[in-house]
Amino acid sequence: MRWGEAMGKLHLCAQSYKAVYPRPHWQEHTLFRQNLLRADSFLSEKWRGYQRDLKLLSATKEEFGLIHGDLHAHNFLLDNGRLTVIDFGDSEYHWYDYDIAITVYHMAQTIPEGAGRRKAVLAFFEAFMKGYHGVNPRIASVDRINYFIDYRHLFSYTYHSIYSEPGMLNEAQTSYLAQMRQSLEAGGPCLGFNIT
Repeated sequence: MRWGEAMGKLHLCAQSYKAVYPRPHWQEHTLFRQNLLRADSFLSEKWRGYQRDLKLLSATKEEFGLIHGDLHAHNFLLDNGRLTVIDFGDSEYHWYDYDIAITVYHMAQTIPEGAGRRKAVLAFFEAFMKGYHGVNPRIASVDRINYFIDYRHLFSYTYHSIYSEPGMLNEAQTSYLAQMRQSLEAGGPCLGFNIT
């Protein structure tokens, strides 16, 4: 719950935050700005589809603002019950539901696939959102979160495919990237289910 509370507070503050130092907007990420995908028509088409979709989404101050952009379990400290968020290097202007989706996506990656995965992810999501709504009354769009979970999966695969040195990846990492590619090509929810 504290994890959700922390993000809820960040999003609530972001609605009125006036940045001293500029942060990028989602479409300014290098994956969008550079022609890095020209050699991979599948990825290139996937990204063009997301760009088209995102440009059509409403972006009111209640839905869109400065997000952390990478609030997984390694980007906060917990000391005597007090949670402190760290590593704002990926912060950008994006949809708040994407920030939630990032957390759910990366948390789900820590649970082995199998019968208990869906139950564990849904229990986490329920507790996270209970904490979030305890400090921030904004109602998140579950459909949009599901959409952004799949978006994050594509983002993670693309990022690691482009910026990882092939010779530096071990066998497990290479295999994991191949599995990510297969799931992208197969379509459907990347987790195997939607958050409901």
